[in-house]
Amino acid sequence: MNKRVLLAVLLSFMIVGLIFPEDEKIDPPFVPLSPEVMAQGGAFVANAHGYNALFYNPAGFAMPG
Repeated sequence: MNKRVLLAVLLSFMIVGLIFPEDEKIDPPFVPLSPEVMAQGGAFVANAHGYNALFYNPAGFAMPG
């Protein structure tokens, strides 16, 4: 009788796990944050320069200076 109760409990946990699956967590892409980018609060795309431009605005990487 004890094995049947244990089997019923395990089966109920498995069924509940199938009914209510956990949402998949999608990680954001890796973007290194410099102090300048963090200070601007993500508004770094328009004036991206230097090596940070590779991650935020690749066209800005070709700009002189």
